[in-house]
Amino acid sequence: MSTANLSPEEKLFRLVIRDPNFWDTKGSNRPSSALFKDPRGTSVDKKDGRPDGDCTDFLITRIPNYRAIVSITVQNCIDKDIHIENDPQPETEIQPENPYHMLLKKDEETPKLSGAQAKYLANSCVIEVTHSDYEN
Repeated sequence: MSTANLSPEEKLFRLVIRDPNFWDTKGSNRPSSALFKDPRGTSVDKKDGRPDGDCTDFLITRIPNYRAIVSITVQNCIDKDIHIENDPQPETEIQPENPYHMLLKKDEETPKLSGAQAKYLANSCVIEVTHSDYEN
């Protein structure tokens, strides 16, 4: 397992898009494990010494139509042997460069997290920001 040379306390941020599969509206009112089950690997942005507000603002400017932003820690990934891989994204016609981008993978060879890994992250994540459309 690789932690991409990050400290266990490092926060990793994930934006929750407005997809009903990614949020448990009938039970916990929290992200569902589906949020962390991407067949290409789960995209996150590392904190990298930035204030939390700068991290969330950066994600919001990239994808303004969001439901929430959550965070996990590298320690959460260590606890479940999740592979963390640096994956900086170059600038494209529709997106600016993202030097903070990383992928969470089941292991070095398998991009999609296991059900148990995804469920653990869903239960462990901290809701950092909720879009005003969803606030009570």
